[in-house]
Amino acid sequence: MIGNLRVVLALSYVVVLFWRSGGVSRGVPEDWWLYLFSYTLLGLALSVAERIHVWWQWRGAVQRMRSLDPADRDVRLGRMWLSGMRRRLAARVRDEGEVEVVNGLERFPFARGARREMAAIFWASAVIGVGLQVAPIVGVLHVSRAVGWVMLGIGTVFTVGAAWARQRTRHMETTLELNSFTIAEVGANGERRVFRWGDPLTLRGRPRLRRLELTVEGRRDYIALDYARVGIDRAVRIVLERGGFAVAEALDSSPQ
Repeated sequence: MIGNLRVVLALSYVVVLFWRSGGVSRGVPEDWWLYLFSYTLLGLALSVAERIHVWWQWRGAVQRMRSLDPADRDVRLGRMWLSGMRRRLAARVRDEGEVEVVNGLERFPFARGARREMAAIFWASAVIGVGLQVAPIVGVLHVSRAVGWVMLGIGTVFTVGAAWARQRTRHMETTLELNSFTIAEVGANGERRVFRWGDPLTLRGRPRLRRLELTVEGRRDYIALDYARVGIDRAVRIVLERGGFAVAEALDSSPQ
């Protein structure tokens, strides 16, 4: 797609120059450098768009692979026939972290890439928010009162976004732990939220928040099954099986 746009851009540049020059007889127009500068900027924009597109594709591929059950992930990686791409993708997926299995206890941390992205969102929001709020006050930017209030409002929005990102970053320090008897969300400070498989569990989908919420009837707290955790597909399958949700679904779908 980007390559085709480059060809179209080059051809249009030649056509515009030929049209502005009035043909070969009149020669190159005096303001030819303006067209060259404009098309150079467009070419740079296409290069940036291409890099962003490639980065986005790799990001999506890594996210899909890191969410799989480790066994399924290895099978899919093995089916890739381009060895260079397979090794590169496998290395990036390994960098995201691994599901830890120790004596029947399975631990599902957040992917490192997800934590890095959230940290970047926090710092970007904090810097932009503080900058927009401080600049009109200390007189760094001489703007009208209306523009100053608009900047303060936008800065406040970014500051709120930074606070949310900070809270999300702290949540990403937790680990999901599953064994034969319980499911637990363990914080970095050792704080635990524990549900037993025999409890009356309820599973609710929150696609906009990119997670499932596991709750116990009569309680307000929940354990989040975040999509950004490594091996979350396996964790969800275990919850469905041990929590009785798969059995309930089969009974509800059976013919009457």
